[in-house]
Amino acid sequence: MARVMVLGSGGREDALVWWFKQYGHEVFAAPGNGGTALRGKNIDIDPHDFDAVAMAAKRNKISLVVPGPEDLLAEGIVDYWWDKDLPSKHNIEIFGPSKSAARLESSKIFGREFAARYGIPIPYFVPFHSGHHATNVKQATVNLGKYIGDDRVGAPLVVKADGLCKGKGVFMTSTPQEAIEAARKLKRFGDAGEDFLLEERLRGEEASVMVFTDGLSFKVMPHSQDHKRRRDNDNGPNTGGMGAYAPTKAINGDMMRKIEREIIRPTLNGLRQEGIDYRGLLYFAVMMHACKPYLLEYNCRFGDPETQAVVPLMDSDPYKLMMATLKGKLDTTEFRKKHGYTCSVVLVHKEYPDKGSRGRRIKLDEVVSSSLDSAVVFHAGTVMRDGKFFTNGGRILAVTGFSKHSPDAAMNRAYEEVRGISFKGMDYRQDIGIKAI
Repeated sequence: MARVMVLGSGGREDALVWWFKQYGHEVFAAPGNGGTALRGKNIDIDPHDFDAVAMAAKRNKISLVVPGPEDLLAEGIVDYWWDKDLPSKHNIEIFGPSKSAARLESSKIFGREFAARYGIPIPYFVPFHSGHHATNVKQATVNLGKYIGDDRVGAPLVVKADGLCKGKGVFMTSTPQEAIEAARKLKRFGDAGEDFLLEERLRGEEASVMVFTDGLSFKVMPHSQDHKRRRDNDNGPNTGGMGAYAPTKAINGDMMRKIEREIIRPTLNGLRQEGIDYRGLLYFAVMMHACKPYLLEYNCRFGDPETQAVVPLMDSDPYKLMMATLKGKLDTTEFRKKHGYTCSVVLVHKEYPDKGSRGRRIKLDEVVSSSLDSAVVFHAGTVMRDGKFFTNGGRILAVTGFSKHSPDAAMNRAYEEVRGISFKGMDYRQDIGIKAI
């Protein structure tokens, strides 16, 4: 049994804590949420305070630290760990890529230009480097109009903030004017929205493919499909994610081989060519367009809410997998997946993504189970006080149904569980997983 510390407080982090607990590990979460408090022990520190994280890891005799959110990687927590030589001095490993490697996610422009250098299929794109002044952003929107008429782009278009925006910096537009307005809206994200991408908008089914990689070999987790839009039938604004299901019908065996050959392997080869030692989790957002996979973006950590749908389908010890990844021994480490289907429905406050909920009592009949039977409730924006759960965010819970038999059984089980939960202002999409059936 190992002692593990997961950094973060969302649904992804609770799912990781749950996964470690299935294999008997003692798990701490910093700062955690209501679910992680029930499964393990919460540590009340700011995960962005790297000194505090290191001190907590030493004090609690942690052997592995797992950063959840992408901004920790972008800020260089792994580099801090190496600079302090914590693996050698205190035998505390950290799972994730360096700050330079995490630029694949922290800069959409860098990720696009990297993929282009290695012939990875991507949408046609135009980067806009706007500088750090509002006047430059305004000028960039004027220049944007010059590209709208390009036959290689044309409407509809996608406008993406270059930096990290918690999944909310992407705008799907249908007209040139909408694209220009979207570019102006990026100013709300501060520095993250100063630079941006204009892309052609591909049509097809999207999928999330997460892989463990030690830089040479890789192991593919069950693929899934996220639902970013707020409303049913993929309407409404983009969010951090309203649910996911796994596996996705968008990827069959032949398509998976294409993704490995045309996207995953060239990415790893490119990283090595550029002297980037990537060890950790690498997430590929892929779209199947005209029977061909296209890379939409890279993420350098576990997805949220994909993790809540994927980890119940894993049949391998996450501690062993992560340590093997860090030590370059992934290729010889056992990696098993379960046969089955999952559907994970995210419960939010009705005004999400604009507003969240704080302090509302959650009626939770199921109570968080310690193992997966046919459903498990993962916590995100919750706190636990006196054994009761209260809302504490925008995305509150993720309810994951599981079935060995069919995707519709998993979907039905998830929604059956949802009906036993309530809090003031609760809302959710009612079509998560419907594409699987």
